[in-house]
Amino acid sequence: MAHRTQSDTATKLIQLSKVSKDSPKYKFGSLASLLNEEYFRTCYAELPRKKALGIDGVSVEEYGESLEANLSGLVERMKSMSYRPQAVRKKEIPKERGGTRIGHSLDRGQDSPGKEYPRY
Repeated sequence: MAHRTQSDTATKLIQLSKVSKDSPKYKFGSLASLLNEEYFRTCYAELPRKKALGIDGVSVEEYGESLEANLSGLVERMKSMSYRPQAVRKKEIPKERGGTRIGHSLDRGQDSPGKEYPRY
């Protein structure tokens, strides 16, 4: 069976987004099969390089040193339903008019997929 390409995955995610909007009660199965190494490789390439370390203490560059192995392991965990995202780092950010708001540093690699597609 041929692997999906980036554009195939993007097309599927756009279609799923439309189904979600048109049929809000529709229950989807696992979408992990749409997220392959090529897709995550593209997401990795789009990550900003000058951000703080992730909650795991790993920089984008360090993750990239073993990129193929990391992506392969990630996809395998997702397909086997054993992937568990790491905790989210929260930081209180002062507001101009007093008080604070919570800023989130989300699970970097896995938050990227779908970011360019509408969320309903």
